[in-house]
Amino acid sequence: MDIVVNSLPLREGYGGGAKRSYNVLQYYANCGITPHLYIPVNTLAYLKSQDRNNNLIDELKRTLAILSHKGVCIPEYVFDLIESERISNFFGRGALRTFSMLGTLPLFNKKYAKYEVEATQRFAIQARNARAIYCMHETFDHCETSMRLAAMMHLPLVVTLQADPFEKRLNTFRFLPKDHSARLVPSYSYTQLINHFNQSSNRALFLHMLRSGNLKALFALSISPFINSGLDALANAYNVPMKILRPGNAHDVPQNFKRTIKELQGIFFARLVPEKGIFEIPHIWRLINDAFPNAPLNIYGAFPSRLNKAEFFRIVSKLGLSSTITYHDFIDANKLYDVIRSSKLFLYPSHFDSFSLGVLEAIANQTTVVAYNIPAVSSSYQGVECIHAVPEWDVVRMARESIKILRMSDDDYYQEHTNPRTIDFVRLHSSWSLVASSEIDLLKKTLALS
Repeated sequence: MDIVVNSLPLREGYGGGAKRSYNVLQYYANCGITPHLYIPVNTLAYLKSQDRNNNLIDELKRTLAILSHKGVCIPEYVFDLIESERISNFFGRGALRTFSMLGTLPLFNKKYAKYEVEATQRFAIQARNARAIYCMHETFDHCETSMRLAAMMHLPLVVTLQADPFEKRLNTFRFLPKDHSARLVPSYSYTQLINHFNQSSNRALFLHMLRSGNLKALFALSISPFINSGLDALANAYNVPMKILRPGNAHDVPQNFKRTIKELQGIFFARLVPEKGIFEIPHIWRLINDAFPNAPLNIYGAFPSRLNKAEFFRIVSKLGLSSTITYHDFIDANKLYDVIRSSKLFLYPSHFDSFSLGVLEAIANQTTVVAYNIPAVSSSYQGVECIHAVPEWDVVRMARESIKILRMSDDDYYQEHTNPRTIDFVRLHSSWSLVASSEIDLLKKTLALS
């Protein structure tokens, strides 16, 4: 059975959502599905505009080559646009680059709209035997083009929320620090601007999808995106079913490794964006270094925004942390797992998640996590002892809890990782094949496909 999958799959370097899409897609053929991959032109253009050294584009090429061998149909326009120099100029420089992150870009960029229309028309012909549109991301580009394809091809649409598509109240900015964290406000001002525009456009788009009749269901990796966005009430009002994918994520960590001696160090790995807490990390680690002056923190991931990258290192330098906070770019997954396994702490001050793959990979490597007590953590990892949650934005509490973990004896530390609840949780989420088959089964059942 053929279906259209709207997604940006990447093995590494662009966060858990892109990685999840890759890992799930590679097993679709085993479930009797022939997926036709659509990547929005805007997404490709933004990726190219921010990828000065071609690291992400090279990784995308490798990812697509693997998926093609796994039975995923990659349309010709994707390869044409990857090699094209024209699309990376959509976003310009200076002030226009600020607007490059806005989902409303199609309103004022005629070149973008022209390429997207051409791409959807070519793709609709190539995927003419598809029986459904499945959008793997909640972002504006993916949802807007999925709606366009659903209307053009007269197909039902299902969208999976890997994170919150918008906030319940548009005047509430969860990524802007409050009260005692007011010193972080200047760092988050750019994010607040981008968030405001994305909030408005995403909410309007989801309301359009709910009213259209094409949207047949909303999936999510946890209950968090429904609650945080208010989509639980909106979807009920329009009689659109909401369903949780179980299991929604998996890890690739070998479970036969020997117990590793933990070093007095921390690790953070994720897509390096403000909503993952990157501007809080230096302030938290400054407090941890007061207790452990030489304790290092290794940071892995990619900065999609050069502006945010510069701001992050400005804070690191200002707080005198250049010798203890080390940034690493791309790294092989097995090498990353070695670093996770040897680290005693995974510091994760994320504000924006549905089901964090990074947290799952950390506990699968028997590394304790300190995270904010956001719904994504409290609902997805309920009862898992090696995840220590603190109130959101409380950098002092996060530092204190991290210090407590670093001071923990080996016996107490590993006791949290070897209790039955943690072992069962890690085992359940150890198979991407199971995640893919569960997802396909739910999709077929929801749309009455056979």
